[in-house]
Amino acid sequence: MNRIFTVGLLFFLTLAAAFADELAVSLNYFRAAFEGTDVKVEWELANENTVTGFEVYRKLSNETSFRHINALSVSGSRRYAFIDTDLRSVPNRTGTITYKLTVESTDGNSSFTTAFINNPSSVERSWGSIKSMFR
Repeated sequence: MNRIFTVGLLFFLTLAAAFADELAVSLNYFRAAFEGTDVKVEWELANENTVTGFEVYRKLSNETSFRHINALSVSGSRRYAFIDTDLRSVPNRTGTITYKLTVESTDGNSSFTTAFINNPSSVERSWGSIKSMFR
């Protein structure tokens, strides 16, 4: 019984190590949140030795596919951020907003997604109506 467990654990550790080698990139976090009327998309890489660039995509709940919104170069800082100001022109942006990050690497590209629900309060909707009267 002890031998089976040892062999099983060894197999699991070998499989986990092989899977980790297959991953081109590892993120510490990838998140998006409102910053005023814009959305701040930010991420941190665990290691960026093989990273060559980033592509950022966005999909609103009423859209069927992701739309490319930005490309960033590697800076060597491991922490990156992008302010999505394009949402200002979207008339009805309630619902889920999903961002996809593609990390380009010499080992192969990796994609990650993050989403949040944009459900403005009645105060935010009222303030938006008041601001639109003065535009």
